[in-house]
Amino acid sequence: MHTTIADEAHCEALIRAARQRPCQVAPCRRWNEDAVRKAWAETLAERLPDLLDHPAVDVLIEASDDEIAAWAIVEHGIEGDSVVHAPSWVVSERLLAEAVDGARKRGSRRLALDVPEGDERQARTALAVGMSPQVLRYVRALGAADVAAAASERVRGADPADQLFLLSLNVQCVPYMHPELRPDEADDVQRRFLDVYASLPASDGDLRGWLVHTAGHVAAGALVARPRAQQAFDGAWESYIYDISVLPEYWGRSLAATLLTTVLHDLAVDGMGYAAGDVSGRNERVIRLLDRFGACVESRRYLLEL
Repeated sequence: MHTTIADEAHCEALIRAARQRPCQVAPCRRWNEDAVRKAWAETLAERLPDLLDHPAVDVLIEASDDEIAAWAIVEHGIEGDSVVHAPSWVVSERLLAEAVDGARKRGSRRLALDVPEGDERQARTALAVGMSPQVLRYVRALGAADVAAAASERVRGADPADQLFLLSLNVQCVPYMHPELRPDEADDVQRRFLDVYASLPASDGDLRGWLVHTAGHVAAGALVARPRAQQAFDGAWESYIYDISVLPEYWGRSLAATLLTTVLHDLAVDGMGYAAGDVSGRNERVIRLLDRFGACVESRRYLLEL
């Protein structure tokens, strides 16, 4: 068994491993596990060539001959940190040690790994390579630089390394965003959104995503929009916003407002005239948020002038 940075020669074996041993996802009260796994496998198959060529991404594999036992995507340069995204069920100690070395060589201040709640095996692996727990994130400092968290939240555009988080976020937030739906209806909404999230980011700009991070560099929410969804009555372009999603454990921190402020600004800069979306009448949190931004809400539809 050996660890290495994957290249094009490993592409087929990685895709095969993704389909045979699907992704790790956070637990949720109501979620379609099979749909998430299938969506992630297909996303990896589609995006893998881009990931292998991405200058700020390392795809690490642990393999024996042509069989890949585990793999991880390491994204470098997030506010000076490197972050491990783990598509395989378990990231081994050997893989994490390789990630530590790679992050150090790139001059990162820290290496971070998100560990799903209750995943004691992964937590032990993180501790074994010197990472320390911070909520659901394990962090290892890599130098003498100040490792204190940034003082404010940060919003950034989604890239291929964010696929796992976006898919997992979707399945966790649909029940909260659409509380009026029956389980079968929620599953239909979930499947539609999985198709959308799995195609991010669209190279032609037809679909864009944004992530909001907490002060501790934890990805806590996201917003996906189709910038040129249709032309409004006055000829201006109208963007369609899919659900504004923030994980429940981060509610109350104004992260949704931070996220929406940045997204609306970016859409306006790109020449969009309006932003529209759908909201459940029972989703009081989002309705209050939209009121703050001056949205016109009629039935389930809202409209924001940019």
